[in-house]
Amino acid sequence: MADFHRRVYGTQVWVGFAFNHESALRTVDFFTKKVCQHAVRQKNDPSYPSLKVGNIYFERDWGAV
Repeated sequence: MADFHRRVYGTQVWVGFAFNHESALRTVDFFTKKVCQHAVRQKNDPSYPSLKVGNIYFERDWGAV
């Protein structure tokens, strides 16, 4: 679509993609960080309590903006 407007109308168009992504800067409040941190703790200390999560039926499209 952007290329079409460039060619047909001679407009300047820029396209960018924004997406959710994992980052080392995320706090333990984010699910994936919480699971990874808990797995490491449980591996180092098998008596560490099991991870408890909330709604396991919640769906998230990680590629959606």
